[in-house]
Amino acid sequence: MTDAFHPRSDFLRVMQERGFVHQCSDLTGLDDKARSGALAGYIGFDCTAPSLHVGNLVSIMMLHWLQETGGKPVALILGNEEKGLDPATLAACDEVVTIPGSGRVQSLNVAAAAAILIYLATRS
Repeated sequence: MTDAFHPRSDFLRVMQERGFVHQCSDLTGLDDKARSGALAGYIGFDCTAPSLHVGNLVSIMMLHWLQETGGKPVALILGNEEKGLDPATLAACDEVVTIPGSGRVQSLNVAAAAAILIYLATRS
């Protein structure tokens, strides 16, 4: 599918050259967005997992190339509902945000919190 497509953006060209693109429903739209400089990419990891694995490296490298080619990379680090984030992780963050609860519920499910943050990030 991507062999016949010749991207004009540096980001999509690098992604294709390095084998990161397997399928895309709108290569032209993605290419245009990348060329405009308005492309943002988001990844998130489970901070409670014992370690990262090679699969995590793929998304990290995509963010690296997004940044190198003029895009905006964002890594979301979300704590779990019970323990949040450990102090060392919090200290390493560039920005820390909280989503205030209302009424009796003072925390959100991590997936719900991630959805809210990604939605807000795409609007800024």
